[in-house]
Amino acid sequence: MRKIFLFFGLFSLIMLTACGKTVDVYEILVDSDTLTLYVEQEVDIECITKLNGEVKAIPYFVTNSDAEIISVFGQTLVALKEGTVTLTYYLIDFPDVQHVLTVTVVPSLEIVNNQGTYPMYVNDVITLTA
Repeated sequence: MRKIFLFFGLFSLIMLTACGKTVDVYEILVDSDTLTLYVEQEVDIECITKLNGEVKAIPYFVTNSDAEIISVFGQTLVALKEGTVTLTYYLIDFPDVQHVLTVTVVPSLEIVNNQGTYPMYVNDVITLTA
């Protein structure tokens, strides 16, 4: 389906350019297509919008397939519980221009000591003293 749309889009662009008309090309880009987070982890996602290849501040919004798993605050994602969600970034005025991000939330470990409870993520380094 994407190949047909892309071909049609390019064909239309070529035809309109040949007729002396210009066509604006809108894009929305997100850091990646997939992301793995740990419960209680927060991450900022960079979303870039472009017009004709140049970065522009074009209004966009995000839909979330399950707000009980991930919460979205502006560019910040907060993992609430285990599961997988689909976040779809849309341009407000051009909802067909979108980027889909699949986020999987996995459990994190917790370190408990006399000073409190601390989440432990992969690649974290801890020092144990007796």
